[in-house]
Amino acid sequence: MPDQPAAPTPPAPTPPAPQPPPRPGHVPMSEEFDRAKWTLPPAAPVLIVLAVLAIIVAIVAWVGRPKPQDAGEIVSVFAIQQPDQKSVLVAVQLNLRNLGEKPMRIRTIQAELTVPGQSEPLKDEAASAVDFDRYFQAFPELKQHALAPVPVETDIAPGAQQQGTAIFGFPVTKEAFDQRQQLRLTLGLQDRPSLVIPPPPQ
Repeated sequence: MPDQPAAPTPPAPTPPAPQPPPRPGHVPMSEEFDRAKWTLPPAAPVLIVLAVLAIIVAIVAWVGRPKPQDAGEIVSVFAIQQPDQKSVLVAVQLNLRNLGEKPMRIRTIQAELTVPGQSEPLKDEAASAVDFDRYFQAFPELKQHALAPVPVETDIAPGAQQQGTAIFGFPVTKEAFDQRQQLRLTLGLQDRPSLVIPPPPQ
């Protein structure tokens, strides 16, 4: 029997092509979108950082907040009818406090009176301290409800408290004044915002 020809040798398998070396900073798309951990930082550190930032912002806002420099209140109000006139003189006792770090100087004192039947508030500037004696001689009862004049153009030291009286006149009857809706004072101060003193509770 004749010899059979030898079977051909199968070709050797082709080795796979080498993969290119990874490039720094490059993340395959399959890994980038495969898991959320590749795109979202851990929640706990983020919450801690946000809490710390909120605390810092709150501290800065508290320290930098505008602090009140002055305070005042109306202690008492007394009105007397002027004879043969539909007008009243009003003595207002004030208690003022300088809460700032610089002297407090009052330049002007203005009162606004609102009574029933008046569409606009009635306004008056405080009487000068030199007129107090004249008012007290004409109306001794007014003197009983008055202290020394509020110190206009005089410094109130930082941290100090000052009491005084301001006298105003309004073209209303005593009855209308007693039915007032509001009596508000505004003190014009030197180098500071005006101090508004609300009416006392009736």
